[in-house]
Amino acid sequence: PSSTGGAWPFNDDGNPFYLILNVAVGGLGTPFTGNIPFEAEEFPTTMEVDYLRVYEGHWNTDFTGANKVYKGDKSSIYELNDAQANNFTWTVPTGAGITSGQGSNKITVDWSLEAQSGKVLCELTQNCGSTLFTKEVLVEEPFELLQTLEDFDAQRNINFAEANGTLSQAIDNPFGESKVGQYIRNAGEFYDALIYNQVDLGNASEYATGRKRFRMDLYSDAPVGSLIRLQLENSNVANNNQYPAGMSIPEIG
Repeated sequence: PSSTGGAWPFNDDGNPFYLILNVAVGGLGTPFTGNIPFEAEEFPTTMEVDYLRVYEGHWNTDFTGANKVYKGDKSSIYELNDAQANNFTWTVPTGAGITSGQGSNKITVDWSLEAQSGKVLCELTQNCGSTLFTKEVLVEEPFELLQTLEDFDAQRNINFAEANGTLSQAIDNPFGESKVGQYIRNAGEFYDALIYNQVDLGNASEYATGRKRFRMDLYSDAPVGSLIRLQLENSNVANNNQYPAGMSIPEIG
């Protein structure tokens, strides 16, 4: 018989899988024949297979994208990886808008200040039917600036104590703004540590849980995605003998 789908794809290290097609009608008086005895003359002597089709499912499709966003966020990416379909139909929560990608496996979404929590949906349509993918997205209120701790120019509400590299707190910005801080690491150190003290941040657990957050404007040749660990310590409690009491360590991506 002819093959219209290309070479047999199910081959494991040279040992191909195979399918067994059972085209029998069952024995006498079995459930396959309604428990009714039959005569052989009632059935054709030859049974023929019209076609054999193999459909690819979506069990290995990865639905990526943020589960939590903030009102006013821009350019959130949602994508169905390793998904093939004739059509992709996306739906986003109230107050969100698809800015690009409708009809493809990846979209870009902007969230307005009126955006609501809900589901990002994608329906894939193929010859064998449709499949619906769902991602719940929590939309929260945007963060508001409480204070600037250090801008290396005019505002300095924290005190620099020490570092294992060299920190210059006010140099000309190579990108045009007034002043920036420059840190040159000590190549002999495995980790870089900058220590500030006399900081009144209130309840540090609010930063660890995400109720409050830090924002840093940082230029570095470190690999994208490198983590910055921010260790907050209560000097009235924290000491080397009772670690980790008095400490909180949120990480900033």
